[in-house]
Amino acid sequence: DIEFECTVAIPTFIRWEVIYVGSATFHDYDQTLANVLVGPIEVGMNRFVLTAAPPKFSEIPPEDFNLTVVLLVAYYKD
Repeated sequence: DIEFECTVAIPTFIRWEVIYVGSATFHDYDQTLANVLVGPIEVGMNRFVLTAAPPKFSEIPPEDFNLTVVLLVAYYKD
């Protein structure tokens, strides 16, 4: 569940991504697990459910299994 407050109405869409960082050294191992558009956004509290696929562990260097993060990114007007 993603919940956020909007103080000004946004008439366009916001793109949300869930990114699994597969390596601290190389961006080639990053995996986009979810990519959705939400909008238009109304003033006030907003909520939606974001479902993401699991990362493909076969595409991650074994030495980086303990050095990963998951990023939630929101893009507004790129």
